[in-house]
Amino acid sequence: MGITMTNGNKHDMQTNNVQQADNLISRRALLATLGVAGAALGSTALLLPGWAEAAPGGSVNNDVYAKEPGGVPGQIDTIITRLNNMCAINIKDYGAVGDGTTDDTEAFRNAALTGKPLIVPRTDAFYKVSGTIFIRNSIYGIGMPEIRMEGADGTVGKRLLAIASYKGSGLHVTGLHLNGQYTGGSAGEQSHLLRVTDSRHVYIHHNRFDSAYGDCIYFGSDYLGPCEDVHVYSNMLIDPWRCAVSIVSARRVWVRDNVILDGFDYVATIDIEPNRTNSGSDIVEDVWIENNIYDSVGVFVNSYNPNAAFKNKRLTIRGNQGQARYFFRCNAGDVGNTEDVSITDNIFYGSVGDARMFTTGRVRKGLEIRGNRDAGTGGAGWNIANAEAPVICNNTIEVNRLIAMSVRNCNRILMCGNTIKHVYSSYGAIRISGPEPSTGNVISHNVLVGSDYGIRFDTIVTDTVVSGNSIEAARQCIYLAPEASGSDVRIMPDNVFSGAGAPVGNAGYVQRLMTPEGLAKGAAVSWADNVTTTGEWVRGSLVYRTDVSSSDYVGWVCVTSGTPGVWEPFGRIGEERLVLRSTMGSRYAVTVTDTGSLQTTLL
Repeated sequence: MGITMTNGNKHDMQTNNVQQADNLISRRALLATLGVAGAALGSTALLLPGWAEAAPGGSVNNDVYAKEPGGVPGQIDTIITRLNNMCAINIKDYGAVGDGTTDDTEAFRNAALTGKPLIVPRTDAFYKVSGTIFIRNSIYGIGMPEIRMEGADGTVGKRLLAIASYKGSGLHVTGLHLNGQYTGGSAGEQSHLLRVTDSRHVYIHHNRFDSAYGDCIYFGSDYLGPCEDVHVYSNMLIDPWRCAVSIVSARRVWVRDNVILDGFDYVATIDIEPNRTNSGSDIVEDVWIENNIYDSVGVFVNSYNPNAAFKNKRLTIRGNQGQARYFFRCNAGDVGNTEDVSITDNIFYGSVGDARMFTTGRVRKGLEIRGNRDAGTGGAGWNIANAEAPVICNNTIEVNRLIAMSVRNCNRILMCGNTIKHVYSSYGAIRISGPEPSTGNVISHNVLVGSDYGIRFDTIVTDTVVSGNSIEAARQCIYLAPEASGSDVRIMPDNVFSGAGAPVGNAGYVQRLMTPEGLAKGAAVSWADNVTTTGEWVRGSLVYRTDVSSSDYVGWVCVTSGTPGVWEPFGRIGEERLVLRSTMGSRYAVTVTDTGSLQTTLL
């Protein structure tokens, strides 16, 4: 599914996404997906022994839903037959009108009290409700009927649908258009469109959620227990005041294949944030956020946990595409309140000038960032702090900015295979900073293109390898600030330095200089059978001899830069003598006898 991104013009993107979402949840697509009101209805868990039930004087029949064109029974008849076999009841048989004027709240409530699956047929207008409807079984919209909350004010009394303590084998909410009619204001934030608490096996799919004066979908505990095995997929979620999906207490949550348009920067689009408690009732573990299309003016995914004993655990954020101010944020609360976070294969377009794909300082353990593409136009870069052994690999950052990746107070960083383009400032494309020292890092096989400074160290770094990188820089390919003096950074000879910049700035701050380019740009160490006679060479380059034997020279050193430059042999193998050259060019071997006398021999 492709979309056209227009940075700075949210309306263009929303229009494009709405068109896609309409295709996703159109009547034909819904019916095709439903089959029997969804793959869900086809599951053995929901196919109850067949008998239909209606309210006194009512029936579940084709007069409500009609037939396919020409009066020939089609998919709708099949759906109705199977819904009948599931004991499904029609909310119209309980007095719902759906004319946009009549208050249908009590009709929905009375139908829900039966505990049977509910059928909501589409009308020419919409169903008007004024209070919360607690559903105890599945609810299926036929033709995408709209249910509107009248007078939503942000209070709990204006929640639209609620599911509490459901423990059955599967409850589906599908085929509905839920509209909270929020247009502005901040009187409250609790008028959710669908609130699910202390429940398991809930499937929310192929719906449209509009304008909640709270969350589109809320998962919580009511301080009883977390939701478990809950699924949100193939929905469209539009402009809630608070969150598109709020995960307050849940285990095993899937949020996938949705189209999300969030025009309010009050709370994150998907917020992972338990309530404060010491009981363990509010926990979040095992969340998958995958393959969503998003347009958020604020934060797409936020994680925060105020409960030190119960961390947010095992979050997988994969394959999402869209624009936001922040893609993932985890900066509040104690360090370590979220752990084991895998963020892979996402595409990010920054929506504002200071957009960041990542800002996280609270994921201490298990942070993995792989295969993401950051095409944001923001001047700010990634901010990753306080992580132990983070994995940052195979990402692409490809839009001009002042800094690409800042890694602070982290140890044992694995940073490899990243491509970073066009970072124009002294902060560096990759910046390792403190104030705490950093140790045990591997920075390898990254490609830095068109940078001002490539890799910058702003704190003491030990036991760190910089190897196999290709760095094009205008000023410094690798730079050690005064704060990094005394660092054990092993800058290996297999890095490739290009551009006008120096290979290593402040090379004297390094304990062990592993490459001659640290002091002389272009200086190299190589191997050959004979002294070179071609190519351009830099003074200080060494060529070690491969065809060696006793009394041979070890190799040659370039003493004057040029093409091929001036070379002198160095080192003799297996002889206890000193070789000296006279001012006229003659060479003499100087040896010492057992009595200490010096002997000179012309060579």
